[in-house]
Amino acid sequence: MQTHEILQNAAQTIAITSKDLSVTADDLSTLANQLSSDLAQVCQNGEKVLEDIKKTTDILRFVSDIAANSNLLGLNAAIEAARAGEHGRGFAVVAEEIRKMAVNSGKSVENIATILKTIQHETSKVVSVLVKTTELGNTQASSTGRISASIHQLAEIAANIQKVADSV
Repeated sequence: MQTHEILQNAAQTIAITSKDLSVTADDLSTLANQLSSDLAQVCQNGEKVLEDIKKTTDILRFVSDIAANSNLLGLNAAIEAARAGEHGRGFAVVAEEIRKMAVNSGKSVENIATILKTIQHETSKVVSVLVKTTELGNTQASSTGRISASIHQLAEIAANIQKVADSV
């Protein structure tokens, strides 16, 4: 009788613990899958940012060309203003301001390009870490799924032991 009671208590404890573990493992598996999915999405977003940065390089090249051409136009305008003598003095001031704006625009383009290269480099590092983390998340999700399946199997065994204990 005492053996029967010990067997029945052990079977109930195993059954309850297995059910708790099963629920927890299922929750972990769900969370691991969600984490893996979210990391993959963040990785895709990072890659999109890198693509957009590459597109801005073309735009910066265009603005740089405009700045260089504006500088030449300002220089030519200054030459023509000098030829005009006293009548071209006002135009010479405008030409000089155009040249200053062109030089400042060119420097700004260079600064922006430097900043974008830094952003691109740092974003590449982030994406690289995200790729590795996504792989880890996938591995974790897979492992958690296997643990969950094992715990479900353990719960079935515990239920069978409970049936045997009840019948004894």
